[in-house]
Amino acid sequence: MEIATLVQMVALARTRENRAAAELRAGLTALQRAKAMNAQLEEFGFEYRHAALNVQAGAQGVSYVTDAFAFGQRLHTTSYQQQTGIAEQGERCQALQRALIQVQHRSTILQKMLDKELREQRLAVERRADREVEEVINSRLSR
Repeated sequence: MEIATLVQMVALARTRENRAAAELRAGLTALQRAKAMNAQLEEFGFEYRHAALNVQAGAQGVSYVTDAFAFGQRLHTTSYQQQTGIAEQGERCQALQRALIQVQHRSTILQKMLDKELREQRLAVERRADREVEEVINSRLSR
């Protein structure tokens, strides 16, 4: 295979590798953000439900308790509904990670092929130079 072609293939593989790594980083960032938001919803839900249970019954206490408890419950429900999306995002990140590993593997193979071709080309040039030196020496000795 021609060296210029291998150089272009290695460059393309590295570009794909960088793109896959960037997609994985973005996916992991989105997953962490979703998990943090979900944890915050859970925490707020517990706070509202706890506040509803700790309010002393008074003139506005009953309506506040009902509203706070209902709002806390809605936060918990929303958090539970987001679990599916978070799981899907986690699976997407795993798929991106597998894709990155494949691209890295291809890039490594192409780089090894390029290194081998360059090494073989360098050895061929060295052999030619050695033969030329031997020919010069032989021609001088035969005179």
